[in-house]
Amino acid sequence: MRRRWAIIALAGVAALALALPAAASATWTHKGKGELKETAEVTISGELSVSTEVGKVTCPTSIAATLTGESSSGTVNSYTVSEPSKCDLSESLGTVCGTHGVSKVEKTGAWELTAKESEIEITAVDLSFYFGKCLIPSFRLKGAATATPDKSFAMSTLTLSGSQTLYNSLNEESGTASLVGSPSVSPESTYGVKTAPLVKTAWLMGNAHLAEDGEMTLSGPFSFSYSGGAVSCTASSALSLTSGEVEEEEPEGELESFTVSEPSACTASGTLKSLCGDHPVSSVEKTGAWILNANEEEITITGLALDYKFKECAIPSLRIEGSATLSPGDPIEIREATFGGAPSVFNSSEEKVGAAELGGSPSASPWTYALEQQPACEGGGEAKGSPEWVVEGSPLAEPCVERFKGELGFGTAYGGYQCTIVAVLAFEPGNNGEATQLNTETSSCEGFVGFLEGCELTADSMSGKPWDLEASSSQISVSEVNVYYEFDTSCYFGEAENNFPALTLTPNPNPGKVDSLEVSGEGTARIAGQELECYAFGTLEAVNYPGLLGIE
Repeated sequence: MRRRWAIIALAGVAALALALPAAASATWTHKGKGELKETAEVTISGELSVSTEVGKVTCPTSIAATLTGESSSGTVNSYTVSEPSKCDLSESLGTVCGTHGVSKVEKTGAWELTAKESEIEITAVDLSFYFGKCLIPSFRLKGAATATPDKSFAMSTLTLSGSQTLYNSLNEESGTASLVGSPSVSPESTYGVKTAPLVKTAWLMGNAHLAEDGEMTLSGPFSFSYSGGAVSCTASSALSLTSGEVEEEEPEGELESFTVSEPSACTASGTLKSLCGDHPVSSVEKTGAWILNANEEEITITGLALDYKFKECAIPSLRIEGSATLSPGDPIEIREATFGGAPSVFNSSEEKVGAAELGGSPSASPWTYALEQQPACEGGGEAKGSPEWVVEGSPLAEPCVERFKGELGFGTAYGGYQCTIVAVLAFEPGNNGEATQLNTETSSCEGFVGFLEGCELTADSMSGKPWDLEASSSQISVSEVNVYYEFDTSCYFGEAENNFPALTLTPNPNPGKVDSLEVSGEGTARIAGQELECYAFGTLEAVNYPGLLGIE
């Protein structure tokens, strides 16, 4: 019977690659902090085995070690087998001494640790095994061993290897032994022998990596099915996206919430429907931290855990646990994403009853994030005549997209309000194009004057998209822009509908070089059943190619 054991506690190494020659020794590292500055204590628990020519001894072991700060050295302070009677003996050793014939395991002397570039060297290993009623009273191994971390910059387990000299009870050399095992390290993923490489997170806004952390919401259908049936719900998920650089293999974000606001509207099928009815769900609860990582094609979710509870059903609950994926329909612009993966399904007795197939393609908001860079705007195209889109003075060769972010406000006789928005403009060779998106960051919106002062926006929608773009010699016109807003219940008005026959976008600093766009326009707003004059104002900064695009 296999048991838990413990093996040795070693921690990381950071290579001083920038400051030292390649042959220099490494130093212990503290994850996220670089070189270990102060002495650290680590413990390793796991399974330790000593293999000899006459058999193997496997013992439950706990080892404590010290890592010396600002150095590559350390010591093994203790090597403890608290219950030697639980050690397993095999082969000839088991025959001669009994399966559980170990009476004591004893460490002798100071075992030294040295951090290397990708492993830990253990020297002065001296370990004795004593047996009870056995023809072999004891044996002793001396020498060195190597511990290889699973992650050199954040150890959670170690793989022990190496060959030592074996001595009998008369202290005579009698062959070789191998000290092996793969114990766990505590504290987990904290110390290492190499500084973790930094990598940029996968999240993009247009063609640029996020300059600051972002937030994205997914709203829409979510389902799981397994051999016992299926459940489909409408859910909303809030994702936080990490900007800048993270340590390799570290989280690039977190799915912070997963909400099914109307569980009674969830539908069941298959055996679940037969046992529990059409709408059996009483609650759906997310537990734990759902960690996000991404590449150019999909988002991976680890730590997924969902508890479904059913009412008046022979199956009181089910738990979905494991990992999942989110695959954007278009990684250049995440408008929606499809759930996938096969996490495990557990019943209320915590027994695994199968694997789930996840489904559903919720919509994303805002549509400003990407996993893959879009084609760059390039010049060199055939001249279409003035005015036309140009790239650094040369006619636009192929269709391309630019994003603009900034403040957009609306004013009426009843008051005014403004929001942070991201506008997505698609340009075609010539002087035409489309405004494909006008995404509002609703949390940024505020009423600033009149009856709308202090009002918060809760929802918005745009109709008639995409809106047509047309460039003149000095301006861009956006046709038939219609925007609908809903305000929170504390606001004097519940909603506003704005209609503009055209919005005018004036390039800055000049038509030939668009760093930003000044927004202006006059239209109508319908508020509380009244139609009022409405004007638009704001400034939008180019995100992808500031100063690259223009009009000539």
